[in-house]
Amino acid sequence: MSATALPPLARKQPDRRAQARSVGSSASSSSVRLPPIGHAHGSRQVRSDRLGSGGGGISVGNVQITLQELTKPADSFDSIQRDLVDLDLSRFGKSGFESSCLNLLEGGYFRAFVELFNYNEQEKADREAAGKDSGYYYDPLVSDSTEKLDCLQTYLGAAEDAMRRDDGEKVYDAQCKLAQYFEETGDIWLSDRVYQSSLETAKGVSTDGREREGTAHANFGLALEGRGKYAEAAQHFERYFKLAKAADPPWYSMSGESLVKAAAENVARICTTLAEELFDEDQEQSIAYLKKSLDHARHIGTRAEGLAHYRLGNMYQSISNFEKAVDHHKAYLEKSRHCQDQQGLAAACEALALANESLERWDEAINYHSLLQEAAKRSNDQQLLAKAMSQLGTLKNMLGDFDEAVTLMDTCCTIQMGESSSELSDRAVQETRARYSTCKGHLSAANVNKVLRSGVSMNFDCEDLNLLLLWKDTRLLEYPEKVLSVKDALKKYGEASGEEGDDKEDNKKDENPEETLQDARPPSPVDGTSE
Repeated sequence: MSATALPPLARKQPDRRAQARSVGSSASSSSVRLPPIGHAHGSRQVRSDRLGSGGGGISVGNVQITLQELTKPADSFDSIQRDLVDLDLSRFGKSGFESSCLNLLEGGYFRAFVELFNYNEQEKADREAAGKDSGYYYDPLVSDSTEKLDCLQTYLGAAEDAMRRDDGEKVYDAQCKLAQYFEETGDIWLSDRVYQSSLETAKGVSTDGREREGTAHANFGLALEGRGKYAEAAQHFERYFKLAKAADPPWYSMSGESLVKAAAENVARICTTLAEELFDEDQEQSIAYLKKSLDHARHIGTRAEGLAHYRLGNMYQSISNFEKAVDHHKAYLEKSRHCQDQQGLAAACEALALANESLERWDEAINYHSLLQEAAKRSNDQQLLAKAMSQLGTLKNMLGDFDEAVTLMDTCCTIQMGESSSELSDRAVQETRARYSTCKGHLSAANVNKVLRSGVSMNFDCEDLNLLLLWKDTRLLEYPEKVLSVKDALKKYGEASGEEGDDKEDNKKDENPEETLQDARPPSPVDGTSE
């Protein structure tokens, strides 16, 4: 029997802007003004060669720009920019990408040009590596979109402007906005790369109490999580949590939510994911991750802490450590009661009932099954009520309380038959009917055994014995409500099985049905032939 299903800790990719980016989203919207793509170059008519790049830098016409020059202070760019002014840039305007590159160069944004050029080269390399059999191969390049190129020009230029002013906050803000934009357009590879750059920038910003560094760790952690790199993501989430917890004054999002809570949610979620990923190969490490998830859930709230206890309890139950499972499920029950969470209370009761069954603590198991029924009635959940009655009926049947088991199973069948077919599968109904028949069969057998043990003479008209024999002979799914003739029973058996028997054998049984019944009956104790 499985415990009541609860929604897992959110595996869906969180909203990065709402959860971790309060600084980035509230930053100044100022940005450098750059000419749009297809910028007209006026009446200048000078000549140049094609745009190119070499291993040691880039070249435009006769102007050579080395990577070493790009790392020099801003004043070093003046002579290069004067050389570029005399070039005929109109010949480079054959594509939007070339126009964007030239607009950046003409404005003196050489670092921005290098980044734009590298992004384009990386995307083309990734496409080739994926191969033509990949759907990614046929996706349009970022360089094919005028809007995306304009955005790259704007924010890369703004970041370089801020860098020249030694304004790390503005550099980070521009990078963060660029990453957000490409996250919205679905260019995850590019947004992740810009998030990584923003993290390096944020580490150099100390004027905001390291808040930008914290949110940058969160952003990059979310990016890694989206790519399935959970262990690496966990490291960034934990760093974000430590920075947020140590912050003085405390950090809050624009909506007023504590960023300690947001950071704890990230850690708790990723640790739960890692626990699930490692369960088959390293159960000890899996439990360690769930314990860490529980520690961080305490910073989130009572319900989150309860769910962490529930998951840890289920983990211990899966490895047959039922004592620890009971401890954590009791903690979940307490948290659910505190929050008045009826779904959580039901799940805790079911888990405690199953754990106590495994420990053979029958009274406690029955008590928690009964509490589960009460929770189902309060929430008017008929399916849960039927499930609770079925579980308790199965336990009662195992313990030999057949009268109570039959009553519970009968009620369970009645509830399930009243449910619509869309809410309950036919298989579930058939399983319950089979359990109900088993309980009734056990009750009839117990009654027969009671008569036999009493020493009272019993003839073959004993209804319980005849019902039991009829059920066994026909192998019906449902336990018969009344005694039928063997002929009718065999006919019904044929309809239930759908198998075609030997015609001669069938005729022989039809001709002498009482003989068939007599063969199936045990010898009478009054004959003295039974042991």
